[in-house]
Amino acid sequence: MVYVRSAQSELLTWYQSKARKPLIIRGARQVGKSTLVRQFVQDSGLKLVEINLEKHTGLNASFATLNVGRVLSELSVIAGMDLTAASKTVLFLDEIQATPRALQWLRYIYEERPSQAVIAAGSLLEFAIKDADFPMPVGRVDYLWLRPMSFFEYLGACQQHHLATLIAAVTPKTLEDFPRAAHAELLVKQREYLVVGGMPAVVTAYLEEGPIAARRVQEAILTSYLDDLAKYSRRHPLARLQRVFGAIPGVLGTRVKYAHLSRHDQNRDIKDVLDLLTMAGVILPIYHSDCSGIPLAAGEDTAALKLLFLDVGLACRALGLDWSEQLHIEDVRLINDGALAEQFVGQELAAVGSPREATHLHFWRRDKAQSEAEVDYVIALSRNLVPIEVKAGASGTLRSLHQFVLAKSPRLALRFDSSPPSQFMINHSVPGPDAQRTVEYPLLSLPLYFASQGLRLAKELLSELK
Repeated sequence: MVYVRSAQSELLTWYQSKARKPLIIRGARQVGKSTLVRQFVQDSGLKLVEINLEKHTGLNASFATLNVGRVLSELSVIAGMDLTAASKTVLFLDEIQATPRALQWLRYIYEERPSQAVIAAGSLLEFAIKDADFPMPVGRVDYLWLRPMSFFEYLGACQQHHLATLIAAVTPKTLEDFPRAAHAELLVKQREYLVVGGMPAVVTAYLEEGPIAARRVQEAILTSYLDDLAKYSRRHPLARLQRVFGAIPGVLGTRVKYAHLSRHDQNRDIKDVLDLLTMAGVILPIYHSDCSGIPLAAGEDTAALKLLFLDVGLACRALGLDWSEQLHIEDVRLINDGALAEQFVGQELAAVGSPREATHLHFWRRDKAQSEAEVDYVIALSRNLVPIEVKAGASGTLRSLHQFVLAKSPRLALRFDSSPPSQFMINHSVPGPDAQRTVEYPLLSLPLYFASQGLRLAKELLSELK
């Protein structure tokens, strides 16, 4: 089954660039890196020379010579064609972490053979980069981060192009004209996506064979992650890795307390495991920011964090949720008190972030007595801070948003829930230390399935606000 990934347009831009550099695709195992390259080459009418370096680890010594001609000769023998004379050919070095010296070699092929299009990818590339005992080719390579399929891409895979087209066509002026029949259909597809997720192999299994096959693929992926970590973290016993890994889906949407992840391990060991999982791309930390200005990272507190799992479907599987129950429930509210709603939105925000840089998400929290507040996400958009509140159902208070507006005076706030799309002005009295205070701000309220389009709509609305 062939899927259209938005990253294909990035590959086309890279290939057509006059200053093209070798491209390294980064991302967790099974997010579809190899398939993306193959599909791009096929659709572009190019030739693909794919070499899996896990099968040719002996090449590491050849790469270490940094001799471009010698390495290309070796690769030509493996490929069964003369790479030095090939035109319109993409050389794809898959699982490049198996031969780390190939990373250093990329610099030299860029300098000596800039006409050769080279793509590299690896499931555990971050570990190879971290452990490299040689300088990385900074400025001589480009990076592309690939993440699980977004809900928008999932609609395409399900042949629901009419629904995807409706979402993409919405503007701030047409929000409230969004068809209610489409809204009902999208709530069903979104609920389906929560348990299937965006891992391409799982999506394929679900659409071709059904839930049982998809669940088996999810279990295999989760097992492969633990196997990978066991290989790259010999200082941690497998039991510790399993404890921490297994506990993460249960703390989605909450501030991390190490004791909730493991009562049997010291904090420094738990933090080390979390760092490994982050490097492997299996989890994504969301750091607290005081939101005192842009960039948000300037006010970041890395000791106060929440965690996202790589994929909402894998999170559901790790939690042991019953597929049949989740696929057929009547209530549109999400399980786990909205934690999966927050996971879904965070995953969608990551999916629409710049593919040229790593994802960096923030939340805001104030712990003052009698005015405690937490906003699920805060983003910088067109040099504006935009707070984002996530609700599992169709209703809920906006108390935390009110507190954020009082403290930071944003021009716009964004809410995701299960209600149809709308926008309106909020005018509300908020208790203060000495007297009531009034907050007034525009609120863009969107269904959860609009998460990948929310930033686009917020940006358009900001441009219209005086």
